[in-house]
Amino acid sequence: MSAHQPGIVLAFWSIVLVSSCNPKADSVTREGARLVNDTPNVRRLVAEQAAQDVEQLRFDRESHTRDEIIAHVDDMKRHPERFNRGRREFLDAMASQPGVLVPELSSLRTTEHSDARCHVWPLYDEVWVKVRVLSGPQKGREGWMCQLCITGVSRGWP
Repeated sequence: MSAHQPGIVLAFWSIVLVSSCNPKADSVTREGARLVNDTPNVRRLVAEQAAQDVEQLRFDRESHTRDEIIAHVDDMKRHPERFNRGRREFLDAMASQPGVLVPELSSLRTTEHSDARCHVWPLYDEVWVKVRVLSGPQKGREGWMCQLCITGVSRGWP
């Protein structure tokens, strides 16, 4: 790694240090990570948005030519509202749900992935994941967190 990437180096070593202290951890929180309480209402919101996102993202699972892909990405850039139906309302609803802030570099264990995207911009593919906090003042809490707030989580789990 070059000297021009100190943030990447720091994030890498933070994951290594925290993970070595807690071998059950698969990720750590970034600054300002919010854990949304796992309630029946939150599960309903996540499930409904996941169904919309999966339907809208069917294109991703189909085979396309290079030109079709380029045209699709250009269309997403020009008309993001076509590709994120209801997502702004969903994100606002999730922001209004009860939850807690989890300190930076808290260890997490991912217990569930959803297909509900957690960013209004359609080109971002981060989703809401259910996690258990393994360290820090929120240790033992479970809830939902956007992958954008987590370092080290893999979309391919399990």
